[in-house]
Formats: sequence, structure tokens, C-alpha cells
Amino acid sequence: MLKAAIYCRLSDAGPDTGDTHESESIHNQKSLLLRYAVTHDFEVEQIYVDDDWSGTDPGRLGFRQMIRDAEARRFDVILVKTQSRFTRDMEESEVYLHRKFPEWGIRLIAVMDGVDTDAEGNLKKQQLNGLVNEWYLEELSANVQAALSTKRQQGKYLSSFALYGYEKDPADHNHLIPNPETAPVVQRIFALHLAGYGAQRIAMVLNAEGILAPSAYKKACDARYKAPIQAQWSNTAIRNILKNPIYTGDMVQGRYKKASYKKSTMIQQPPDKWVVVPGTHTPLVSHETFDQAQEVFLRRQTGVPYIAVWRPLAKKVKCGGCGGGMMMTGGPGDLQMRCLHNRRDPRVCEPNRIPLDALESIVLDRLHQRLAQYLDVDELTEALQKDDQRFRTRRRQLNQKKKELRKLEDQLQELYFQRTVGMLTVEQFASASQSMTDRKTALEQEVKQLLHWSNIPKMTELREKLLPYLRTEKLTKEMADALIRQVTVWPAEEGSGADAFKRKIEIMWNF
Repeated sequence: MLKAAIYCRLSDAGPDTGDTHESESIHNQKSLLLRYAVTHDFEVEQIYVDDDWSGTDPGRLGFRQMIRDAEARRFDVILVKTQSRFTRDMEESEVYLHRKFPEWGIRLIAVMDGVDTDAEGNLKKQQLNGLVNEWYLEELSANVQAALSTKRQQGKYLSSFALYGYEKDPADHNHLIPNPETAPVVQRIFALHLAGYGAQRIAMVLNAEGILAPSAYKKACDARYKAPIQAQWSNTAIRNILKNPIYTGDMVQGRYKKASYKKSTMIQQPPDKWVVVPGTHTPLVSHETFDQAQEVFLRRQTGVPYIAVWRPLAKKVKCGGCGGGMMMTGGPGDLQMRCLHNRRDPRVCEPNRIPLDALESIVLDRLHQRLAQYLDVDELTEALQKDDQRFRTRRRQLNQKKKELRKLEDQLQELYFQRTVGMLTVEQFASASQSMTDRKTALEQEVKQLLHWSNIPKMTELREKLLPYLRTEKLTKEMADALIRQVTVWPAEEGSGADAFKRKIEIMWNF
């Protein structure tokens, strides 16, 4: 009995499902090829799967492992649904089908195409299929690029994974929304950069705190992520964030272009070829902050020193009288925030000054009060107890489903064994196999949902993040950037004198 390997591939598991398990099409391919193996007396040695991989991608994990095993002569035959499932690259098809496989004694059968490398006169059919696949790829690439160009012009986000700092909107996967875990990290990177930290120093700070680098975070959140993982923050990762204009709320795409539809090499495009659509999503930093960040890079390249904005409330204080910004004036020991419009033209706005130290003290007191309310002990304790009960219930359900799934997989193997030794007819095997496969798919979906719920961060994590701010005795720029959106100071009312603590001050929070 010849030993067979089964290879299944699907280009896309579906953009709207977010399913990290094998797609239904992969199951259909497996079922078809297993039935073919049984009816043709092949002993299935191994099943290789590449879900959500292009037929032109040379890095397919299942494919590469199958090729290594083929060279090691671990099986005699490779079964695929169609030749295009094996590869869509004509050059790759020629290399394996007409050179390496004959050398290794490997036979390839494409069940639906009628391709069999051992059959007489089958060479032309193989070559014609390869040529048709090549034409298909070229036409498909042109059509896809035209469709993508239209979507870029509409400001739709097209990457498979959300940009670090954002996540995909569940209601529209082409729209970005801030990720509550990573958005503050991006904002902090910009704040540290403007405070004088270099990229290397920022990376060291984040690594010391155990914050996952972008690629590691993506892999931790989504098993479909297949790109190389960099566990530690690096200069390059920090610079990529600081130089990416998408963080300003504008959709900027087309910065890189593939060298060709058959190559993964990317070529950087000049700014005049970028596709920019303003205001498509919530900004993580203002255009002003982004421009300042680019100025820091420019000044460092030219050797011109940059004076860091180091006060915590810089760029956050507005005048309640005119709505304009307030700027820092005075010298050491006498720093004040003053209405910028009044300073330029007293006719535009009435005088509005406040000592900077007093303002920072007021803001810190208000922050402590808000955090104390936000972290109400009784309310938090009750919520945690409810959360723990739900967590335990879901973990118990998850273990039960996993146990049932393992049992079903054992039954599928036993079913295949029974067919191999002749205990079941082809029809009996096909019916039972389809029923079990359907149940297995449903179980995998239930396990996925339970895994999602059981991994939701508990409220204690939020408490641990905010508690240090509750204990601090001095307002820092990091705190201000993370927690405060804007501070509005109104001009002193008549009779209040110079007492800053009697002034009308309104604070807009980020939480």
C-alpha cells in the first residue's frame, strides 16, 4: 500500500469572521482527499495545512514541511484538490513536478484536475494548468490592485492587522478605533520623544516594564499573525511609530508598493504617490505633536539642539475667555500660564494668568479625587466577585468542550482505521466522517468563544494601572499625557484676587 500525504491550502479564511481555526473549505478539502485515499487504497501518512496563505508564498509553513518530508521519502504520493492548491507559481510548479519529484520518487495527484505525474501523456496537462494559473494570478493581481486603489481613495484601512495602537472596528474591519491597551503606549512614546528621550532610551524603558513590542503583541492577540516576531522593543520599532502619520487620524496608505505580483519585496514610494484621506479615525496624537516629533528628528540630524517641552501641562491649557491656548511665561521661580491671545493683543481677550505651580497642584488634587471615585473600593470588590464567578464558569465550560473535542478527534481516527481495515463501506465512512467533522467545527467555534471570554483582562489589572497615579505626590508629563485631555482656565472673577484656588478651572479627562 502506497503512503500518501494530503496537502490543503486556502488563501483567505474570511476577513469578517476573525476565525483563527481552520476554515470550512479546508475541512472540505480534507474530506474529499481522505475519501479519495480510501477508495484508491492509499495509506495517509500525514496531512499538511496552510490556511490563509497565498499559493505564490514560498514561506508557507505546511508546504515547506511537506517538501522536507518528501525529500526524506516519508511518503510516495501527494494528494491535492487541484494543482493550484499545490502552487500557483509556474516556476515553482516546474521545479517540483518535473525535476525534484521525479528525482525523489514522489507522485503528485490533483484529484479535481485529473493531474497525475505518473500517468503517460500527462505532462502537457500539468504545464497547461501551470500556465493557466500564471495567467489567473496576473489578472487577479490587476483586479485586486484596482479594487484596493478604490478603497484607499475612500480612506478604508486595508492591512490584515490593525496598526499598533489601534484595533479594527467590529462593525467595520476597514475602520480603526483606539486599542485601550496599546493606544496609551503610542501616546507615551510621543511624549517621551518630545521630552528629550532618544529612540534607544524609549525602547529600554518599555522593555524594562515588560511591554510587548508590536509584532509580539499582534501574535499574542491573533494566532493568524505569521510575520517574524520581535519580542523586544528596538530603535526601528520606536522610529516607525514616531514617523507614521496615521496616528494623527489621517489614513495614509500606498507608502510602499510590491515589486511585482509574484514577489514580496516592497519598494518605498515618494510622498507624492501616497494616498492621504484626512480625518478617517480617532487620532492618538495631534498634527502639532506629530510635526514636533519630526522636527526633533530633523534637529538631531542637523546637530541643532532641541529644547524639550518638559512641563506636564504643556499644550493642554486653554483660556476660558477666548478659547485660545495659554503659554508658559516668566523665569525660574515665577513661571505662569498666560493667555496667548491676550499677550499678542489685549483687545482680543481680557488678562488671564495663573501661577504654573499652583495650576499643577490644583490639577493633581482633582486627579486624585477623580481616581478615588473611579476606584471605589466597595463597587470594585462587588464587580470583581461577579467577574470571578463568570470566569470560573467559563473556564469549566472551556475544559469540558476541550475534552469533548479531543474525544471526537480520537473517534475520527478510529473511524479512519475502521475504513482502512474494511470494517466500513465508503458510504458509511463518508456519512460518519461528515457528521463528526461538522460537530468538530461547531466545537472549535465554541472553544474559540470561551477562550476569548476567559482571557479578557480582569478589573484588577485596571486597578493596578491606576493605583500608582493615586499615590503620586507630583504631577508628571507621563501622567498628564495618559489621563488629561485638556485644562481650561477662566480669567479671575472680580474680588477673587490672586488666589489661584478660587479660579474656575475645568478639566477634560482621558478616562
